[in-house]
Amino acid sequence: MATGVSIEVDHFDYVIGIFHGVLSDASIAQALMRVRPNIPRIVWVANQGNQFSRVSNSDNAVAVKMALKTRWDREVALIRSSLNPDIIPFIDAPVAWDDCPHKTLWAHYTAETNFSMWNLYDNVAARLRHEGHEVELAKTEEQSPEWLEQVKELKLDIEFRRCEAVANAPLLDQTAIQQIKAKERATPEERLAVEKAAISTFAVTDEVTPKLVEEFPDLVGGVSKLEDLQHGLAVERDQRAIEKQAKWGFGLHIPDMPTREQERVIREKLGLMPLIEQLLQGKVFTNEDLGQVGSMVKIHYKQINEVLKLGVSPKSSNWSNIRIFNALVKQLAIPVLSKRKGHGNVATTQLDVEQWELVQGILSRREERRQQQLLEQSHTAVDEVITKTCDNGAYINKQCPLSHPITEAAVSVEAGQVEVHEAAKLLMDCQDPEMFKVIAGVMRATAKHFASGFKQKVWELLPQWKRTELNQWKGAIA
Repeated sequence: MATGVSIEVDHFDYVIGIFHGVLSDASIAQALMRVRPNIPRIVWVANQGNQFSRVSNSDNAVAVKMALKTRWDREVALIRSSLNPDIIPFIDAPVAWDDCPHKTLWAHYTAETNFSMWNLYDNVAARLRHEGHEVELAKTEEQSPEWLEQVKELKLDIEFRRCEAVANAPLLDQTAIQQIKAKERATPEERLAVEKAAISTFAVTDEVTPKLVEEFPDLVGGVSKLEDLQHGLAVERDQRAIEKQAKWGFGLHIPDMPTREQERVIREKLGLMPLIEQLLQGKVFTNEDLGQVGSMVKIHYKQINEVLKLGVSPKSSNWSNIRIFNALVKQLAIPVLSKRKGHGNVATTQLDVEQWELVQGILSRREERRQQQLLEQSHTAVDEVITKTCDNGAYINKQCPLSHPITEAAVSVEAGQVEVHEAAKLLMDCQDPEMFKVIAGVMRATAKHFASGFKQKVWELLPQWKRTELNQWKGAIA
């Protein structure tokens, strides 16, 4: 509780605060003062915080704003040619970087938060003194190994009980979940049910186990990044994020925009996929085996740290090739085990097979769900095209009036860019010959309603490698 609460009753003897680095020094000072009576505060604060901005960890507002501009310009350059024409005007809209009060305010607030995180302990002490409090700094006594082990076991027990509580919560449907989210205040039981529903949707399973609950925070980001790399979903997900903001009609809040395609391109340039394939096939890597990827990361560490947030320090001997590789694949939810083997005590890394079974099951179910969604979309594509209204060139996100609709009787009309891009997107998402057979049938039916050249326009949008793949599938089907 940092704001909005005032406890004025004379009930407490003292206030205890334990801050691991999530809150800034300003928020910590606010939280400590929620109890108004003048009673002692006993506070433990981490030396450094961990809630740096994902855009930049600089404490200079100008540098933060420049990092935001660089990050956005790079992402737009990578994804623009692949986006739906409807949202191109939103990313092409001029951005006022120098005289926009909103971006300036955001940059100053972000820089101040980063400054607080870098020296959190000292900043909290300085702020409390500045606000007129008497501050006495006490040295933390060195704890015995037995005590530290007891604390560790207690934390594990608390976490296990929480995971069990989530796993045992009722699995509610989306209607019930939305009703809970709409409430001003949810009960502890309702919050557990909401968390379980989120895990169930993510993992595509009704069997939410305590183990799955425990691993969920590490899996939720990594699995989607691995899917981006394996299936090329980064641009599609970037587009959804842009559409989500664009539909409100107030432009884009650029600090919230993802950088999925930048991340995917860097991982691709590092040659991660061939290494991951070998890892999943059981290869045990030594430090020498990973020399190429380690060398590339150390050479380009500034750009890689900026986008992937690895924190690599090329001058530090602690960053071996194995450590770099482990950090890269753990970002993708791929579990690894590092060991030392042989008489030479050689450092190695390999797949954690037991843990990978959990991740692999999630990936398989998510891919099956995605393919099913694509199949349903392809089955309804003909009806959508027939009933679709022609683009008059003026609308964005269907906010402006459209021209006359296409009907069954309207034969040989000119195909619009939206229809062409939709057909090309279906082909790009096609993953196997059976899916291609269905989509090809849909395209043949769709082409009847447009003038000649529809198929050629779609084909021209596809990269050469995709054309080759589709031709091979076409020959196999024939």
